[in-house]
Amino acid sequence: MPTVIGAYWYHMITEEFMAVIEQAGLEPSLTNLHQLADVFADFKTRAAGAEAYKEAAEAAATRAETAATGVVTETASKIQEIDAEGDKQVKAVQDAGSTVSSDIEAGKTALQSKLTELIAQLDAEGGTEAAYVK
Repeated sequence: MPTVIGAYWYHMITEEFMAVIEQAGLEPSLTNLHQLADVFADFKTRAAGAEAYKEAAEAAATRAETAATGVVTETASKIQEIDAEGDKQVKAVQDAGSTVSSDIEAGKTALQSKLTELIAQLDAEGGTEAAYVK
């Protein structure tokens, strides 16, 4: 046998519907027979707005991620350029150092030759002064 629905069940369902209507901020009305439908329509509108907001937020996050990826890529490229330029400068300094070292060696050789020449002159002149200078 089917269950017979009693007065309390009708009262309970009516109270549940009234709670939904009141929580939606509406004043229960005896003449408005679509208040519950209005609540659900408002809920549907808000849900669609929330979905649109979610989609906009996801799109913004995607744009931000793309921009961040671009910045990382550009930064990596700039770092490589700086490294390459630094390597060029280090090589230039090393090359200049080699040139300077060669110049120093040539200068030392020239000074040593001149010193040898001067010592030979002192020996030729002789005397105690020459011995002191040597």
